[in-house]
Amino acid sequence: MRFPNAYEGISRIRKAELLNLLTVVIAVLAGLITAVIAVSSMDDESAEALTLIPLFLLVVSLIIPVISVILTILGLIKALKDEKGFRTALYSACASFAMSILSALLSAGKKSSSILRNTVDVGSSITKILTVIFVCFAISSLAVQCSRNDIKEKSVSVMTFVGGSYLLSSLIRVAPNFLHHNVTNDFVTSVASLISVFISAAGYFMYLKFLKNSKKMLADAK
Repeated sequence: MRFPNAYEGISRIRKAELLNLLTVVIAVLAGLITAVIAVSSMDDESAEALTLIPLFLLVVSLIIPVISVILTILGLIKALKDEKGFRTALYSACASFAMSILSALLSAGKKSSSILRNTVDVGSSITKILTVIFVCFAISSLAVQCSRNDIKEKSVSVMTFVGGSYLLSSLIRVAPNFLHHNVTNDFVTSVASLISVFISAAGYFMYLKFLKNSKKMLADAK
């Protein structure tokens, strides 16, 4: 194999994205439960008991991204040995790791400012988008060396769609946080979160397929 380190590194990055997809599934479940609570007429005790489920899912959804970013960083360090273009993606992933930790801490703190939490969420989303873009750039460089113009062209469409979907998803998710809490706004927040999740899922699937094709390209490279 011509680029064994890049192959193994991209494999780790793909596993990290699969974890992110798991986070999306968890977010869907949490959003559905929250939406049911918001529109249901159940008594306070039952609603409070049911609220514990999305709370637990929220905690899990905060832990998985941290593990995912660590796996991405390890993958980028490995891939960097064959392609220097992964270095910029590594810097962005490290920034994303710091943002993920900070976001988890702020979400756990009851007295943390909502504006600060939203700012960190946006910053985390931006670093994730940049990581994807820089990974695509590095894979595009490998595609040139492997004489695979199809993968090079695909990297451009992936950067555009995935970057755009992540950004739009983040904006939809954050916007409702600026609304006052009441039954209607809580329902709107839940629906917006679900829409955000489905948009993110579309981006994840496209990125996962691209990473799979990139691995195949490297496996076939002589």
